Amino acid sequence: HYSHILSLFLSLFIRFFICFFFFSLVFFLFFFSCFLFLSLYLQNAGSAQDSTSQIQTDTKQKLAELDANVAAHRDEVINKLLEIVCQVEPRLHKNFKAA
Repeated sequence: HYSHILSLFLSLFIRFFICFFFFSLVFFLFFFSCFLFLSLYLQNAGSAQDSTSQIQTDTKQKLAELDANVAAHRDEVINKLLEIVCQVEPRLHKNFKAA
C-alpha cells in the first residue's frame, strides 16, 4: 500500500522535475536570445547612425563641388549654347527638287 503511494509520488516528482528543467531551459534560451538580439541591435544602430552622418557629409561635399563647378563654367557653357543656337547656315534640303 505504501509502496504504491511512494512510487506514485516519485513518478510525479520526476515528471515535475523534468517539466521544471525544460521550462527553465526554454526560459533561459529565450532571455539569452533576447539579450543577444538587443546587443546586436544596439551595435548596429550606432554604426547605422555613423553611416548616415558620413553619407550626409559626403553628399554636402559633393553638392558644394557641383555648385563650384557650375559657378566656374556657367559663362563658358552659356556662350557655347548661344553659339550653337545662333549659328544658322541657310541651305536647301537634300530632297528639294526645283520645279
